[in-house]
Amino acid sequence: MVSRCDCDVIIIGLGPVGAVTANLLGNYGLEVKVFERDLEVYNLGPRAVAIDAEATRVFGMIGLDGWLDNHVNKPRIGIRTDVPPFGTPLISIKPDNHRRYGYQGVALFNQPRVERILRDNLKRYNNVRVYLGFEVIDDSSKDSHVVVTVRRLSDNKTHNYTCKYLLVCEGGRSATRKRHGLQFVGSSFSK
Repeated sequence: MVSRCDCDVIIIGLGPVGAVTANLLGNYGLEVKVFERDLEVYNLGPRAVAIDAEATRVFGMIGLDGWLDNHVNKPRIGIRTDVPPFGTPLISIKPDNHRRYGYQGVALFNQPRVERILRDNLKRYNNVRVYLGFEVIDDSSKDSHVVVTVRRLSDNKTHNYTCKYLLVCEGGRSATRKRHGLQFVGSSFSK
């Protein structure tokens, strides 16, 4: 049994889900460590492109709703690719001017840009530590905690961390899911 964990929560992955989660947990005062393999935001164009009013409320919980409301594309504009062939229309939807929960119904955004803002927002939390260029190579559950083994990619040095909870937010390329033999279940949204 571990007398004290290194932190409350370890998050694997600093894409949009990991970054929003780290912001929320940081805002609640939990001690958080986030490990991300890549040094920079994955910048090969947007993968997620739309946000609705309910999701925008979550951004409000971490103080970013004003930024988001002023920097997303209104639906009539649509999204164009920022990778070759540049400017190719990617998505366009009909305007939804109905506001829900105080926010625009649907808005389009550039995922890499939003990820950078989410990462930058983490700097305001002294209780959240971000480790870029680190890969989680193993995790194991114990009775009262989880042991997470990480490798720093610059020199291949490994280190074990302990936490009360482990959140896997790696997205589609999840090494953790593969390591545990878990399949991705679900489907794309049909609309």
